[in-house]
Amino acid sequence: MNLADQHPACVYSVSVDRSIHQQCTASNEAHQKLLKIPASSPSILFKDDPYTSDYEDPYDHKIDSVGEDLHPLPIRKGGGANIWGPRNRDREQQNPDIVRPPTTDHGSLPNMKWSFADSRVRIEEGGWARSATTRDLPTSKELAGVEMRLDEGANRELHWHQEANGQGGSFVDDLEEGDLWYFPAGYPHSLQGLSPNGSEFLLILDNGNFAEESTFLLNDWLAHTPKSVLGENFNVKAEKFANFPKSQKYIFQGDVPGAIDDEDLEVLEIFRADRFTDFSLLQWLGETPLKLVGENVYNRGEDNDDAVQEFLESVQGAEKDLIKDRE
Repeated sequence: MNLADQHPACVYSVSVDRSIHQQCTASNEAHQKLLKIPASSPSILFKDDPYTSDYEDPYDHKIDSVGEDLHPLPIRKGGGANIWGPRNRDREQQNPDIVRPPTTDHGSLPNMKWSFADSRVRIEEGGWARSATTRDLPTSKELAGVEMRLDEGANRELHWHQEANGQGGSFVDDLEEGDLWYFPAGYPHSLQGLSPNGSEFLLILDNGNFAEESTFLLNDWLAHTPKSVLGENFNVKAEKFANFPKSQKYIFQGDVPGAIDDEDLEVLEIFRADRFTDFSLLQWLGETPLKLVGENVYNRGEDNDDAVQEFLESVQGAEKDLIKDRE
């Protein structure tokens, strides 16, 4: 192959160590492409296009379609043909073995890949979330994923997952880039972005059928409970719940809390005795940071100061309430 004939504006030479040198009097598209080739891999220039009918590779080597800027075609050993219809070339480059399967392929392997770019995004005040479950990736029966973004101060509403557990507990912790955390099934939990730029994280759940839309949210439950029942349960006048959210909040904007050391929190251990112990929502809220309770239960910015204060006072002393034991 004579590079000078193909690109007369440049003079090329190949040294003993196979590195390529060029002197150009003018710049063109082909020249710019050549400049991007690593000096350690000049052999790229001399490769045959693997997506042609006369290409032969008895060892079926892997093709780096992205690194070599190749656009896969369904052509192999004289079989197949090019594509005339609409193409998504970027996606094809990412999945070359789908466009042109290797010779060992027999078409029975299920899809093992899903992109969050194809997942529906739920947009809320202060953030968003998108998930991948068995609905999107049928092979992932034991794992589901949720990607979530929270602005500074934004909260993921206090909620439960459908998967229940015989133990319950409560804790508060700060997480930084690279940290991992674990929520046992059945533990009510809430998340909040703290940094000036907020936070973005990935949640992994041990059930591929998990649906982020089916989490049991605190406000969703309270909105469907008669105000008179709430008043009796929390020892507060029913009218104090008049401005409760009418539905779930899911993700909502809140205020950035103080230092974690300022929170007085006790860990709760239940269901460990020989007899079943009824642990009430009132008691659990009493052990949860009051600021978090107020932001989750009431709408931000409304004239709720008196109602919020009375509600928080009612749950603050909840640990002194009697616990009912059942055989």
